[in-house]
Amino acid sequence: MSKISLANIFHGYFRTLRNSDTNSISIIDILIQLVLPILIGVICALFNLCLDLGIIASVVATISALMCAVAIMLYQTRIQLSNETYFSESRQRRLIDELFSDIAWIICVGFLLVMLIVFLGRFSWITGLVTCLLSHFFLVGLMCLKRINSAYEILKMP
Repeated sequence: MSKISLANIFHGYFRTLRNSDTNSISIIDILIQLVLPILIGVICALFNLCLDLGIIASVVATISALMCAVAIMLYQTRIQLSNETYFSESRQRRLIDELFSDIAWIICVGFLLVMLIVFLGRFSWITGLVTCLLSHFFLVGLMCLKRINSAYEILKMP
């Protein structure tokens, strides 16, 4: 079971929900990344929101595939930078590693979301779950963009 377990990816993602200054768990990040999508999903399920699941599956699959490419490039960058002297600061390494964890998590959520739509999309009860995962997918995506920008700011300095 360990070869197909995604627990390490989830733990890696969950470890990124920390305040970088105090290294303590960030309640705000947990509320935004985990609780808010659940609330959005519940509200959409209660109001019986109608979604175009085909378009959602296409968009999420495309973004997930692009994030796979970003993960590969980030992995290669991490290997190259591990020998650089200016990359020795642990905060810089941690940012790159957290970005990789976030990207791995968004890929997993994207694949799960597409699989749910493909296999369970015909059931009306799936709307709330799809909306919850879709909200989470985009919030994690925004966090990835923020971290990509932060990594660029760090790496552009020689």
